[in-house]
Amino acid sequence: EAEARRKAEAEAARRQKEAEEAEARRKAEEEAARRRKIFEEEQARRKADEEEAARRRKSMEEAEARRKAEEETARRRKSLEEAEARRKAEEELARRRKSLEEAEARRKATQAEEEAKRPRNFFEEAAARRKANEEEAAREQEEEARRKAQGLEAPRSPGGLLQQKEKDATRSALSAWDARVPKAICQGEFEMRIDRGEARKRHLELYTEMIRYFRVSPDQRNGFSPEGEIKIADIDELEYGEIGVDLKTETGRIYSIRPLLGQEASELDAFSGKLEELFEADEMTSEEEGSESDDS
Repeated sequence: EAEARRKAEAEAARRQKEAEEAEARRKAEEEAARRRKIFEEEQARRKADEEEAARRRKSMEEAEARRKAEEETARRRKSLEEAEARRKAEEELARRRKSLEEAEARRKATQAEEEAKRPRNFFEEAAARRKANEEEAAREQEEEARRKAQGLEAPRSPGGLLQQKEKDATRSALSAWDARVPKAICQGEFEMRIDRGEARKRHLELYTEMIRYFRVSPDQRNGFSPEGEIKIADIDELEYGEIGVDLKTETGRIYSIRPLLGQEASELDAFSGKLEELFEADEMTSEEEGSESDDS
């Protein structure tokens, strides 16, 4: 019985041990399964994070690519706009240059026509006729002196009457030309600089449609041709300074007029005052013509 009890206890102890070992193995397997599950979940989360990171990286790369493409498109568009602006500016510059050249050609043609209409040729012809008459009179005097020296009677020559008729015709023609030649509204000697050229003493004559300037005063002129002209209609702006006035034309040329050394400023003020009146009248006329053309 004792042996049987011992064996029974030993069997119970063995079974209990087996049960404990089985329980330990079960717990170990459960722990291993739990850890494996945690690892798998960690792996899954890491993979999901990597995929999310890759997706975001891809999205950022696509956004960067779109941004670069938009910048390239904007750059090309800007380059095209700048090229178009340069082309238009060049066309506008060429148009203005052509317009200035045409205006300069018209001015030169007008100046040539006015030069042809000026009384200079008539005065030269009158001087030539006067010189011819003087030579003819000198020849007649020599002939008369020779005949007197030879004791011959001097023939009655119509040269004196012809010379008197020529003088009368010249005098009447001069009077007619003087009546038709326009008179200067105002004139005077001032210092004038053209663009960046040298400032020189010039005689200026103001007319209703232009300013004529000469290198010297009228009593010192060699002929009647002015050095140049400034059309009132070509003046774009009058800019007054402390001691003078600047005339800016549509062609971009600048005429700076200043009083001479020791000259009173009132002379230039009177000249510039008359010029301003003509300039304002020309502007008003241009505006009226423009409004009439718009109405038509």
